[in-house]
Amino acid sequence: MDTPVICEKEYLRIVAEFDFLWGRRTTMRERARMDYLITLINVFDAALAAEPAEN
Repeated sequence: MDTPVICEKEYLRIVAEFDFLWGRRTTMRERARMDYLITLINVFDAALAAEPAEN
């Protein structure tokens, strides 16, 4: 994968949304949303880890 699916700004928004949902009682729909957010976070993290390190 050459470029991440989402940019860093979007990643930070997604993490904030996940954190908000994590800290409360959630509905089934919100838990499904959290599952989707985790998927996006994992994809971004994997893409970041795959990038060559800058010297």
